[in-house]
Amino acid sequence: MDTNMFSCNLVENARKHKWFLKSIHELGWSIDKPSDESFRRYQTLWLPLVHKHHPKQLIPPPDVAWLWHCHRLAPRDYAFYTRQHFDGAILEANPPFTLQFASEDCETGSDADQTKLIWDEMYPNEPFFLTKDTNKQDVEQKKRRMHVCGGICWI
Repeated sequence: MDTNMFSCNLVENARKHKWFLKSIHELGWSIDKPSDESFRRYQTLWLPLVHKHHPKQLIPPPDVAWLWHCHRLAPRDYAFYTRQHFDGAILEANPPFTLQFASEDCETGSDADQTKLIWDEMYPNEPFFLTKDTNKQDVEQKKRRMHVCGGICWI
């Protein structure tokens, strides 16, 4: 009997998932409703960056990491959306359950460092990290519909 039925270590991924959720919550990104600015960064900046640089290991900023995670919680909707917008591709999170912290310096040449360099090259006028103050101001300006039972409703 084959005991290697899965292509990943489920226990290790469960630990990483728990760490990810705890980190996102401690940073406050999972507490407030995501802002329009975070949605814009995710849809128009992050996903095109991932598509262009697949299969590089890319580590997102927290606001983007949270939206990407939530979007992937509705796998059919996520697959439909990414196939529709990215030449039929389903964009994988590689590695899953990860994010960067604004308070930490990343090692030169690391995946985190490379992600920031790619972001700065593609989007020289866009900050990599969104501050929580910017997020809260944006939430007050506009409202975004969310579908609680399976991810995010893309309007």
